[in-house]
Amino acid sequence: TPAVKGVKAMDANVTRYYASTEKGTLTVQIQKLECINDMSGEKLGYTVTINTKNNTDKDYRTYKGCGQYLADYRLHDIWVLDSINNKKMVAGYFLKGIPQLEFNLSEKKIFGNTGCNNINGVIEVLGKKIYFARLVSTRMACKNMDFESAYLQKLDSKTIYYYIRPGKLYLQVSSDSVFVYRKVD
Repeated sequence: TPAVKGVKAMDANVTRYYASTEKGTLTVQIQKLECINDMSGEKLGYTVTINTKNNTDKDYRTYKGCGQYLADYRLHDIWVLDSINNKKMVAGYFLKGIPQLEFNLSEKKIFGNTGCNNINGVIEVLGKKIYFARLVSTRMACKNMDFESAYLQKLDSKTIYYYIRPGKLYLQVSSDSVFVYRKVD
């Protein structure tokens, strides 16, 4: 089928993808509703329903199951903030070094620091987007608290588009602002 854009329902956390070709139609519905796999017992975060009909079929065939969004495995690493909108970060500006983020995809968690305070929280990777739930932070006072406040405001409780290039992670935190991180091992 051709690639199609999902349509979100207005009254529920549901996305539908509809495709039609000369041979038939396909509808995929992804609903954020916990689902337990009948065979493995594994809990997944989404219920998936697929309806398909070939032009030669009388009725639709319906398939139901559990699903999850797959994340780019390269995200699962430690990333140090390299620049914000092409402005390079300087270690001397930060009490604890340059801010960093560590993504743990298997636990759906993030850890890191702002250059002053430690942070952690829950994340959910949704294709090319990362949802950062409410971030928890220590409360140490530092000389660059304005930076920390603005930095956290761009991440906290936000859904952010991301992409990865060799050794670099790009977070499009707003239409006019990009955080660029470099991979560290």
